[in-house]
Amino acid sequence: MTDGEDGAAKAAQHPVPKVELKRGDFVAFEGLKTDALNGLQGTLLRLDAEAERWEVKMPDGEVKAIRPVNLTWRGIGPVEDDGSLTLIGLASDNAALQKAVSSIGEGLPSANQALVLVGSVISPSGGANAQGEEARIWVKLAKQAEQSVRGALEDLQKNVELVDGIETSRLSRKAADELKMARRDLIRTVQSQQEQLENALDRLRPVLQHLVNTVPKDAGGKRHGWSEGGADASLHEKYRAAFEKMEESVEKTSARKTKLSGIVVKYQGKGDNPPPSDNLYVKGLPGWVLEEDVKAIFSQVGQVMSLHLKVADWGAIAFVRMTNRKECAMAIQKFNGTVPDVLEKKTEEQEGKQLDVEITKAALRATVDQLARGVIVVVDIREPLGVNFSDTLVAKGVQEDSQAFELGIRKGWRVRSIGGIELSKTDDLIERLKTLKSQGLKQAAIVFTPPPVVASFSQRPFGLAVAKDPELGLIYVADANGDAKARGIRRGAVVAAVGGQDVSGLECEQVTQMLKEVVLPVSIVFEQAQALSGGAENQFAAFNDGDGEDELSRSALIAEALPPPVDLDIDLSQPLGIVFDDHLVAKSVKFNSQAQRLGIAAGWKALRLAGVELTGGTQELLEKVGKLKADGSLNQFMSFQPTPGSKPVQLSAEAAGAALRERAAAAQAAAAAEADEQERKSMRRVDIELDLSQPLGIGFSKSLYVETVQEGSQGARLGVAAGWRALSLGETEFANTK
Repeated sequence: MTDGEDGAAKAAQHPVPKVELKRGDFVAFEGLKTDALNGLQGTLLRLDAEAERWEVKMPDGEVKAIRPVNLTWRGIGPVEDDGSLTLIGLASDNAALQKAVSSIGEGLPSANQALVLVGSVISPSGGANAQGEEARIWVKLAKQAEQSVRGALEDLQKNVELVDGIETSRLSRKAADELKMARRDLIRTVQSQQEQLENALDRLRPVLQHLVNTVPKDAGGKRHGWSEGGADASLHEKYRAAFEKMEESVEKTSARKTKLSGIVVKYQGKGDNPPPSDNLYVKGLPGWVLEEDVKAIFSQVGQVMSLHLKVADWGAIAFVRMTNRKECAMAIQKFNGTVPDVLEKKTEEQEGKQLDVEITKAALRATVDQLARGVIVVVDIREPLGVNFSDTLVAKGVQEDSQAFELGIRKGWRVRSIGGIELSKTDDLIERLKTLKSQGLKQAAIVFTPPPVVASFSQRPFGLAVAKDPELGLIYVADANGDAKARGIRRGAVVAAVGGQDVSGLECEQVTQMLKEVVLPVSIVFEQAQALSGGAENQFAAFNDGDGEDELSRSALIAEALPPPVDLDIDLSQPLGIVFDDHLVAKSVKFNSQAQRLGIAAGWKALRLAGVELTGGTQELLEKVGKLKADGSLNQFMSFQPTPGSKPVQLSAEAAGAALRERAAAAQAAAAAEADEQERKSMRRVDIELDLSQPLGIGFSKSLYVETVQEGSQGARLGVAAGWRALSLGETEFANTK
C-alpha cells in the first residue's frame, strides 16, 4: 500500500472533527430566503438556546438572529480589548498594576496570531481534511499553534499573579480601594481572554489527533519536512499561505479598530448621566489623534483650560476641562455622537498619504516584476519592425515611422528571449527566426528589457526623497519633484547607482547622505517600469537592422511557440485576485493576491477548472466556482495557458540586487562610452612637434588627459593646457598613459 492509500485508509477510519460554532467566531450566511444576505459575514455574539438561533453582529453594527443551519464557519475571532485595559490603568497609579496592563496589551497581537493559526488548522479548507504527507505538515503547524496558545495563556496567568502579589497594607485607604477595584476588573478581563484561548485549544486537540492518525508510517525513515528542493519545496510554498493569511488577519483587525465613528462626549463622573461640571470625558477617538487635534475640536465652543489624552492601539480617550459648565454643555450638544470636522479632515489627509504610499509601492513592485519578466511584444513577421540591432541584441536605433516606434520600443531596449529561449547574440536570434519561419509561423512574441534611466544632476536639490523597502531590500524613490520629475523620474523607481557606486547594499540614511555630499555633476542610475507607449493594440511588428543582409536574417521575426499549460492548486475559499476579460484571459492580477503568489500574470488564459474545460466566459467560471464551493470542494486544480515567453518568477532581494548591479554597471559604462565618443567628435586635433630630449612637464591621467602643466616647461611653451588629451605619438595611437 502506498503512502497515499495508507493515509486515505486512515482518514476513513478517523472522520474529520466537525467545527462547532463558538462566541466570537467569524461566520457567513447561506441558504437564507433573503438572497441578498447570503454570502455576508458577521461575528457570533450569543446563542439563544431557547430560540435555537445565534445572534450575529454585522459589520455595520446590526444584529441578526440566524439558525445554525444557515451559518458557515469562517474563522476564529480575535481577542480584543474593548477599552477595559485603559480604564483599568486609569483607575490606579500602582506601578505593578500598570506593568501588568501594559504586558497584557502588548501580548494581544501574538495571541491573535496564534488564534488565526489554530483557525487555519481546524478549517475544512485548511488542515482538517489533509491526508498523507500533507497531514504531516499540518501536524507541525497544529503543534506550533498549540504551543503559541499555551504561551499566551501562561503570559496572562503571570500577569494575574503579579497583580495578586501586590502588598496593600502600606497603601493609603484610598489607594488600596482603587487598587482593589482595578484588580477585580483586570481579573475579569483576563478570564475572558483565557476562556477564548482555552476554547481554541479544545477545538484544536481533536483535529491534531485526527491529523496524527492519518499520517502514513515512515518508509525507510524518509520524512517530509521543510527542505529547500523537490516536492518538499512546493508543499512549503503551498502552506506558506497559512502564515500570510495569519498576518493579513491581524492587520485587518487593527484596521477595524481605527475606523472612524461618532465620538462620545459627556460630563466626567460615574454612571451614564454624571452631574454637570466643567470637566468632560471623551471616548471613541481614533488611535492616531494628537492633543492638538482634541484642543482644536473643543476650542470651537470655548477655551480649553487643560487636557489629558490617553492613546492605545484600539483608540484614545481624553479628559478635557473647559472654562465653565456652559461651554461643556455646548460641547456635548455639538460633538456627542458625531465625527468632528477636524477628525474627518485629518482622516482624509491620512488616507491620501496612504494612497500615495500604496501607489509608490505598486510602482516599485512593477519595476521589480519587469526586471524579472521583461516587456512582452507580440509581432507579425510580415511587416518590418524598423529596428537596427547591435550584435548583442540591443536596439541601436528605431525608425520614427516604424511599427516598433508605434509599439513604444526605443533605443537601448534589448531582446531577451523568444519562445522561452534566452538569447545573447543577434546571430542566435537569426537562427531561431529561420527555424520558426520554416514551420510556417506568422507571429512572434519577443521579450524585451528596457534600459535603465540615467539622469545627470548639476545642482541641488535634486528633488528626490528615497526610502528602503523592507521586503525587497531595495532603495527606491519615495517622492520625485523638481529636477528629478523633469527628467522623467517617477515615484517607485529603484535607485541602482549614484556616481558610479552601487547602492543596493546600503541603508536609506547612507544613500540620503550620499545624495547630499556627492560631487556635482553626478549621474544617477534608476530602474523604473516602462510600458509600451505606442498605440498598437494588437502589438505586432518585425524588425530590420538596415544593413542590406537577406530579408529572413534581418527583417523578420517569427512566431514564438507557446509554453505548455500550467496546473495550479487553487484555494476557492480565498479570492483569486484576477480580473478576467470575456474570453477568460487575465486582464490584471492584484498585488499580493493568491494568483500573484502562484505566479499567474496578466495575459494568462484560464483553460480548465477541476478537470473540466472552460468553454464559456467569465459567467461560466463563476457558476462552476459557486457550485464547487457549495459542495465544499474548495481545493481544486485550475489550468492556465501562460503568456508566450513568460514564466512564474519570484525575484528575491539577492536576485534583484544582482540584476540591478549588473544593469547599473552596464548603464554607467554605456554612458561613459557615449560621452567619450561625443567628446572625441567635438575635439579639434592639434599636431605639436616635441623635443624628446627635454622633459615635457605634463602630468597625465590614466586615460591620457592633461591634469597639470609645469610653468615654464616645454609643454607650457607649446601652449598645452589642462583638459587636453594625448592621442598619438608619431603614427602610434595610445589607449592609456602606460
